[in-house]
Formats: sequence, C-alpha cells, structure tokens
Amino acid sequence: MTDYNFVERYYQMDPETEDMLPNGGAIRNGMIVLIADPDQRVIVKEAFLDWELDRALVRNRWAKVSHVMRDNSSVVFIAEYEDGTKKQRMVSFRSAWLVKKASMPDDEEVAQQKNKKDTELRTKILLFVKSALMVKQEMDEHEDEKCSPMTMSRIADQTAGDIMALFEGEK
Repeated sequence: MTDYNFVERYYQMDPETEDMLPNGGAIRNGMIVLIADPDQRVIVKEAFLDWELDRALVRNRWAKVSHVMRDNSSVVFIAEYEDGTKKQRMVSFRSAWLVKKASMPDDEEVAQQKNKKDTELRTKILLFVKSALMVKQEMDEHEDEKCSPMTMSRIADQTAGDIMALFEGEK
C-alpha cells in the first residue's frame, strides 16, 4: 500500500492549492479531484481486505477527470490516477469534491467553451429552419403541389420537434 499516494480519510484541504466544488455538476474534464466527504473515504491503515483496498484505491487518491457525463442525479467520468490506472466512477450529483486549483479552467476558457457551444447550437437551429424553407420552396415550384396550410403546419411541427430535440440533448 505504500506505493500509492493515498489521502487519509480525514484529510483537510489545503486552501492555498485546493478548492471545493459544491457538487458533481461542477466537475469538468481535466480537473484533478478527490471526494470531499471523509465518510466516502477509507481509513487506509485499516484496509486489510481486497474490497477495502480497492475502495481506497478509488476514493482515497486524487484523480484526473475525463469523459464527464451528468444527469440530474449522478455524474459519470473516467478517473485517471497518478500510477496511470483508470476507473469509471459513477457518483451522486450532490457529492462535494475537492479540486486542485491548478487544474481548474480559468474564466476565459469557460467562456470560450460556452460561446463555442452556443454557436454550434445556433448553427444547428438555422440549418433546421433552412431545410424546412427549402422543402417549402421545392413544393411551391411544382404547381400541382402547392404548399397547403396543413403541409406547412407539418413542416413547422417537424422543424420545431428537431429544434426541441437539440435542447433536450443539452440537458
């Protein structure tokens, strides 16, 4: 067990180099994190059984986060530890986390990521609307297939559904 850099169960954060995330929803790719609640960690000196050691290897070490996915109740991510091992973690959304300040994205980086995401979303919406207008224009070009109010309503409903699906995917 001495080959690993375990954090003791009752480890106290270092406010100079570490901060606390209020919940799993704040975890981002690239952050180096440790579960904040000592009740979620193991007393390493008493970890004699395989399952206790395995739990300590996952919960009592700092991990670099990647592939973050979240919903309203849980957060799933890949945790990479100092020795190169990786584990998939699924944790409660409500759990607080300690984070190494040096691994936190700065405000400008967060703003750039948000702007990129917003631009991508706007572009997708415009493409859906343009596609709907092209369908209408094609129908209008054929005199025998003039776009009836019912057909226009179906096109609008389909476009609105496509746009709503985009927003559902953002949650």
